[in-house]
Amino acid sequence: MPRDRPEYDYVIVGGGPAACVLANRISRDPATRVLLLEAGTSNLSMSRRLLGRFTSWLDPHARWQYETVPQPAMNGRRMYLPQGRALGGGSAINAMTYVRGQPADYEAWVGVGNKGWDFETVLAAYKSLEGNQALHDRFHGRDGLLIVSDQVHPHRLTRAFVEAGRQAGFPYNRDFNGSSQEGVGTYQVTQINGKRCSAADAFLTPARGRSNLRIVTQAYATRVCFDRLRATGVEFLANGQLHTVTAEREVIELVGAVGLCLPGRERRRGQADPGPTGVGPGHCDLHRPRPERLRAGQLRRELSGDGRVLHTERGCFGVGLPGRLRDLGLDRCLRRCGLR
Repeated sequence: MPRDRPEYDYVIVGGGPAACVLANRISRDPATRVLLLEAGTSNLSMSRRLLGRFTSWLDPHARWQYETVPQPAMNGRRMYLPQGRALGGGSAINAMTYVRGQPADYEAWVGVGNKGWDFETVLAAYKSLEGNQALHDRFHGRDGLLIVSDQVHPHRLTRAFVEAGRQAGFPYNRDFNGSSQEGVGTYQVTQINGKRCSAADAFLTPARGRSNLRIVTQAYATRVCFDRLRATGVEFLANGQLHTVTAEREVIELVGAVGLCLPGRERRRGQADPGPTGVGPGHCDLHRPRPERLRAGQLRRELSGDGRVLHTERGCFGVGLPGRLRDLGLDRCLRRCGLR
C-alpha cells in the first residue's frame, strides 16, 4: 500500500463475485477512487484453473477450510463447506455450473416482503452480466462480461446418463435457466474455450488497467472504523504491516455468507455491541484472531449462541486424503500438481 494514498471514495472488503462486479462498475468513473481488499491470492495458476473442476476444492491455498457442525442426520459427521479464498471467491473454485434457480423461489422472497427480488427484475440483472455464447432468447444476455457457454467436451458417461434419462421417459432440457427446470440434460458453464471464467476473470481483468482502481490481495481486514454510526474506513493487515485507509463515501463489506456469520466481529470493552454484522460506533473488529496467529487447523469460532462451532480442520482434504481417493490415483495427481 502506498503511504501517499490512504484515502479512497469506496473501500470494498472482500474479493468474491459481488465485489468483482462492484469494483468494475464503480471504477468506470475515472474520478472515483476504489480500493478492493481480498484476503486470498490474486488468482489461481493456470494449472489449477485447468484442474479447477475438482482439485481447486482440495487446495487449502484456494479455499477456506470450513466444516459444518456435526450433523445428526449424517451420523454425526461434519460436512465439507468450501469457500473460495482468491479473487473471484467461490467462482474461482466451483464446478462452473451456471444455474440461476427457479422463478418460484424469487417470487416467494417477494411474498415475504422483499420488494425488488421478483424473478423478472432479477432476470434483467442476470442478463446484464451474462455473455452467453450459445443461447440467445429472453432468458439470456449476450453482451455481458461473464462468459457462459455449452460444455466443450462432456464426458461420455454424462452423455450416457442423459440418454438413459430420456429412454426412461424424462424430457430433455436444453436450458435449465429457461422456462422450465424439469428434465435431463447438460448444464451450461462459465467457461471460455474450455477454461474457467471466474468473476475475477470476467469483471476485474478488464478493469485492472484503471488508475483509479487498486486491488490488494492477501490483505486481512481487521477492523471497520466508525465516526458514530458512519463507517469511515478500514484497518487491514498486509505483508505483516497494519494499514488504515479511509472511505470518503462508503465501506462495502462483501466477505461472504459464512464470513458475515463468524462472530470474530467483537466489540471492545466499553463500546456498544456491534451486532451480528459488526456495525456499530467506534471500531468494530473483524475476523479475529488476527491472521498472523492463524495456522491451518487452529481456527475455531462459535457460529451461534447455542455453542455450535464452525471450524477449519486441516486433514480432511488439505493434508490427508481418504483411502478411497488415494485408490483413484488422486493422491499422485495432487502431488504432481503441487497441491499436496
